[in-house]
Amino acid sequence: MITLNYSSHVIEGLLYQARSFPDRPRDRDALTSWADDIRNSVKYQLPDNGQYISRDKPLPVGMKRQRLPFKLVSLEIPFSESRNDKIREEGLIVSTKRHILAREVSRIHEDRGFNFDPVEPDGIHIQIASWIDDGQMWIPSPSAGYLPYDDQIVFYSESSSSKREYYMSVVENALPDYFQQMARMIGYQQVLNNGAKDMADEVRALVEFLQVLACRNVEQKEIAPPEKLNKRRIKKGLEPFDIVRTLTVDNIAIGGSSGPAGNASGYQVREHLRTGHIRRLADRQVWVRDTIVAAGSNAGRVAKEYRVN
Repeated sequence: MITLNYSSHVIEGLLYQARSFPDRPRDRDALTSWADDIRNSVKYQLPDNGQYISRDKPLPVGMKRQRLPFKLVSLEIPFSESRNDKIREEGLIVSTKRHILAREVSRIHEDRGFNFDPVEPDGIHIQIASWIDDGQMWIPSPSAGYLPYDDQIVFYSESSSSKREYYMSVVENALPDYFQQMARMIGYQQVLNNGAKDMADEVRALVEFLQVLACRNVEQKEIAPPEKLNKRRIKKGLEPFDIVRTLTVDNIAIGGSSGPAGNASGYQVREHLRTGHIRRLADRQVWVRDTIVAAGSNAGRVAKEYRVN
């Protein structure tokens, strides 16, 4: 499997920008801390568009949020060119690589930010960076998001023909100086709205990643970088590559197309999520957790949408 190594490149990009803005001291400190946190995070590589099972379908309504597996998590997500064809036609910015830094936090107060070293975390703080294809550089978002653990996934969308759904509870500033500069130009609320839109794909990918990770038959596979390659990178003053994890079932990557397309009976089985359910046994009933079925099937994937009334 070819590793993406986005995290190392994002660290380099953040530190470069920190050096480039001597007149924005708060942003410089924020970018440096951001880079350090990515360096200390556990890194995961996601499938194309961050979609394990959704295939552009809405996520199930009423899902409870899952906990992060570690205090600091990085998600590396490729976005195919085909997904950006419409964006390119509309003259908008094309980004085919995304990076998410997610951490457990506790909300101190509605207007006073977060505790980044909580004893009892109550949600997930999200920061994103996007690779700008035309400019060939990583750009950090000035906004950050927060998803509480004790709430169901929030669905809301703007009134537009696209009818895109956003999964966001709270948006705050990740780069204080730049955030305030933008607020003076277009207004505080518009900056928040733009932040929610910018993070839509990434937040959906995080939610879906956590749902899949919670499945009982999903395992984590570690891929270590070549030692010689890292020695060369360090010698050149570059950020070394880190161990990256992927989610697998029976050693087959979820979201890919490398597994068998059928079963022992000859039926074509597509990759899908079998949701949790009650199994009644002779002397008791048990709860069976969500399960990924036919991971990597060449027959494709099934995207299910569930409505809870």
